[in-house]
Amino acid sequence: MVLSDESFMSDSYTDTEYFKTFFKYDAPDISQRLLDLLFTGESDSLEIKDYSFNKEKRYKVIHPEIVKEYAHLNSISKIAKDDTIVCFEKKWFKGEVGTCAL
Repeated sequence: MVLSDESFMSDSYTDTEYFKTFFKYDAPDISQRLLDLLFTGESDSLEIKDYSFNKEKRYKVIHPEIVKEYAHLNSISKIAKDDTIVCFEKKWFKGEVGTCAL
């Protein structure tokens, strides 16, 4: 797909699960609706999902000091498991690491 020809503009995502889940939150008055839900309990078709099941699994968080080379990513991939969240900084993706992430 070439972005300059704007062919992507004709794509429709209305039948996707993402659209059905999140489109209702894309509105000019969403801040007011969320505050109403939070403080008064008025849902106005917004829903609160229970994600407390995430507490059932303990997660380990890794924040590397620096990631500048592919070798750093390789080392992280060896220690990160399914229970690991790795925090990266945007500035690290400007050099060699950025080309690896593509």
